[in-house]
Amino acid sequence: MNIIFQDKVLKINRDNLDELEKFMKHVNDRLNENGLVFSHFLVNGTPFYSDIQDLINEYSNQEVPVEIVGITEREWMLELKHEGYQYIERAEQVLIQLSEKLYAGENTGDIWQQFVHLSEGLNYLYQIFSQSKLGENHENIVAGIRSVSEQLLQAMENLDFTLIADFIQYELLPLFAQMKEILKAEDDSNAN
Repeated sequence: MNIIFQDKVLKINRDNLDELEKFMKHVNDRLNENGLVFSHFLVNGTPFYSDIQDLINEYSNQEVPVEIVGITEREWMLELKHEGYQYIERAEQVLIQLSEKLYAGENTGDIWQQFVHLSEGLNYLYQIFSQSKLGENHENIVAGIRSVSEQLLQAMENLDFTLIADFIQYELLPLFAQMKEILKAEDDSNAN
């Protein structure tokens, strides 16, 4: 696979993980020298937001141009905050429906798949708050995400559906509301 970076075409060997790590380290070093951070790949002009291994797995058998996009740290943080806010907006409705299903006694594979997505979403939100300046001012959110994740896992292991539904209603949704408020306030202050 060929990747375009700083007007150079680089050949990437998909089977050599060390080479991929060295390549991304080189990319990040060059971007940092220019005050940028890695944002995403452009595959045939279409944004691809994932890591290089996923990119190679998906596109290695195709001849498509792949470019690396770097953005400023400020742009990256604004992007993360915006995406975090959008995720919470979508997740709140799903969580309300999920708790209603759990109160009704439903226990299907679809429900458990939603927990997998929720776990990934909580991890993403944790990263936004713990790896940014937001975490400095809102340690309670970082601790809350960690606590919610642990408690949710324990309730799931015990298969206590009513407890899970209560937990969603009385712990998780209020935490999401707090995060949403913080992300919105930060977005508004950065817009000025």
